[in-house]
Amino acid sequence: MTCCSILKKECTPLSFFLPKSSVVMAAGESQIPSASNILYLPYSFLSTLSSLIKSRAIGDVEGEIDAHIRLSGMPVSLLHSLLSFSTTAIEITNSITSISGSKAICAALLLPMSITGIALCGIEALFEGNALKREYDFLQQITPSLEEQLRELQKADSPEKIEELLQNSLTALRQKVESCQDPERKKVVQTLATQLENALTSPGIMPVQAQTFLSKIQRAELQESLSHLQEEFLQLSPTEIEKIKHLTKIKLPRGASPQELKDKESTLSEQFLEVKYNNLARRVQPWCADKVQKELRPILEKLRSADSTAQIEGQKQAEDLAKTLRTQGKKKLLSHIVALVAITISAVGFTALLIGCPFAFAGIVLAAASTIAIANYFYTKGTLDCEGWHFSFVNCIPEWIRYLYRKVCPISQAPTSLMPATKA
Repeated sequence: MTCCSILKKECTPLSFFLPKSSVVMAAGESQIPSASNILYLPYSFLSTLSSLIKSRAIGDVEGEIDAHIRLSGMPVSLLHSLLSFSTTAIEITNSITSISGSKAICAALLLPMSITGIALCGIEALFEGNALKREYDFLQQITPSLEEQLRELQKADSPEKIEELLQNSLTALRQKVESCQDPERKKVVQTLATQLENALTSPGIMPVQAQTFLSKIQRAELQESLSHLQEEFLQLSPTEIEKIKHLTKIKLPRGASPQELKDKESTLSEQFLEVKYNNLARRVQPWCADKVQKELRPILEKLRSADSTAQIEGQKQAEDLAKTLRTQGKKKLLSHIVALVAITISAVGFTALLIGCPFAFAGIVLAAASTIAIANYFYTKGTLDCEGWHFSFVNCIPEWIRYLYRKVCPISQAPTSLMPATKA
């Protein structure tokens, strides 16, 4: 059973009042402490609440965790924004007209403002760290072991160089065997490593022979990797099918008709598949998950074909799809790393305020954190919904602005949504 695009429907009676957000939390929107957070907190709260309700309705554990972390930081973010805004307002007013006791008030506000700033940094670091780990694990899964060796083989001009590249390829496969957690995947990669080890005993292997051999191994590795991707994100495993049957019997009253059992089983299957689709979308963005859903099955059929022409065509398509997935994974990984850097610098700035460092120093550090966070926002929004490393400025318009615009001007055809996978 495979995943289908049925999975975008609203599943809560509150959906009329809430933004039509995906259960996939938006990347590039780390809430580093700032007075400006108060501008988008209402939309962010409603959007995250909607994500939590929908995730809970279908049993999306990753979605629930993301939403809970984000929601837990919002009261802290609101309090920090109010304190920061109040401190700034008092400072500005005092610069225009002297206010008795203004310095004492600002000093009193500085302590809770710093503490809430550090607390918010901790919560956001937890969110970004969790997403970073998820992205790193995904990239490890789809990164081929022999891509670099195949490129080098095209330039190889001596038996010694060929043997060195084959040895490097064998080392890469052995490392993958050790890192594989799934027993079936481990067995497949071990078989490939054994084949390559046997090839190394062949005397005088020529560049073309070596390249052909490694290409066959890479095709097998691609097939294994993409098959695992399909099993993990786009289809139900035998264990999950059995679990669905068990849940169907539990959730329906005794004596339910066969049709009721069938309908309930179908509903639960759709929910399981939706969760899997959402998990993939969190790693590569929804447009890319749709691309995988559409292209993966035909590619695997070609790779498994007995026709050599179909195999070669399938390998080329598999390499292109894997490259798209790796590019998306790298873009998201970079986004999370930069977000963590901005959060860390921000935490340093508020710690400096807390321990009594000069205000100018803390101000410079916090300004640097804000600059990095803003740059990361534009990078993330501008690139994640474009194929490759292209950039679209239109995608950088904040979602809450587009949401408000849709509510005010529902008839207009102004930018209401992102154009997925634009190439320029």
